[in-house]
Amino acid sequence: EAGNTMTITRHIRYIYEAFRQRDKWIPHDVLYDTVSTMPQTISILQLKQFFTSMPDYQCDNLIKECFNKAKKIGRCGVDNGVTAQLVAAIHVSIEEMVNDISDMKKRGWMGMGLEIPHAGEREMVKEVLTSVSTQQHWMQLTQKSMEALQARVDGLMEETNEVEKLADLGEGEGGEAGLGFKLGA
Repeated sequence: EAGNTMTITRHIRYIYEAFRQRDKWIPHDVLYDTVSTMPQTISILQLKQFFTSMPDYQCDNLIKECFNKAKKIGRCGVDNGVTAQLVAAIHVSIEEMVNDISDMKKRGWMGMGLEIPHAGEREMVKEVLTSVSTQQHWMQLTQKSMEALQARVDGLMEETNEVEKLADLGEGEGGEAGLGFKLGA
């Protein structure tokens, strides 16, 4: 596809670089055969590890062409055959997950690190865990009530201390009333 996606000047430079670095340049047939045996998705690092002697210009050009092809597929869409393969692969994966979950359920899996093989024991564990959860809920409510009560008691203690201070000030001025003011002047 070298000429299909390149401008004339870029194609001339490609031919020039291929000629200039012909001793290190990897032929198209070798490149194609090797890449076709690689996984569908590879990183640039993996590509460079496979072709250690590939010139930078050839590698950069290959990467640009891959990006161009991905953009083209993104614009035009994917072939129906590829879509069918993707759907089939997803379907197989989902079936495997359902089978794994069914197996886990049969073995008595109830959660991370909690596997109980006998049905009767599972029901007892469920009851215990429900009770623990309920108790934890009630303990949290009780804790909140205790904190609210403590806040009210602390508030009353502060009010009582203020009233006592005011009463002490009032006794020093004649002692007629315990709160620091005179009745019936």
